[in-house]
Amino acid sequence: MAFNNESPSELDRRSATKWSEKFCQTTPLLIVHGTSDTEVLASHSLELAIKLYENKKIFRLMLLEGGDHNLSNFNQVYRESVKNWFERYLK
Repeated sequence: MAFNNESPSELDRRSATKWSEKFCQTTPLLIVHGTSDTEVLASHSLELAIKLYENKKIFRLMLLEGGDHNLSNFNQVYRESVKNWFERYLK
């Protein structure tokens, strides 16, 4: 999905950092982001993590060095991380 036609203010309004306090207090959130993502900057995930921390939400942030938007070089790491996350919190 391309957001080329969206105004910066509309994209800003939709940013999870603007409503992170509404995330469920008891549902853990896994954030996985590649540091070489040119579509969504890793700093956006860092900003979200700070907001989640401030709001005492349960989360884990994984920054994968050199990872692109699709985490192409990290398929196995990504899949294992998600699997482990689900096993930890859904059992």
